[in-house]
Amino acid sequence: MINLSPWYTALRIADELAQRCGLGYFTQAEEQGPAFRLDPAKLDRVVELAGRDAARQAPWLAPSAEDLAVCRRLLRRTLIRRLAVGMVEAGF
Repeated sequence: MINLSPWYTALRIADELAQRCGLGYFTQAEEQGPAFRLDPAKLDRVVELAGRDAARQAPWLAPSAEDLAVCRRLLRRTLIRRLAVGMVEAGF
């Protein structure tokens, strides 16, 4: 069984960061042109915060390493999709 509470928390954190800083917050700076790669350190930070928050809210159901790996994978896919939509809307 997979604990999805970190996933929902990570989505909330990512949405708040995207609203405050824009989706560019999650990308790595590139030398030429716009950034198209996700920054793994920022993804890991959001997943870590989500794991801590999920463990704080439900200590009897603390997320395992597998739960956090699933959370990271789903968050990465969601951010890639959002960046792709944003790039298409911007005309890239």
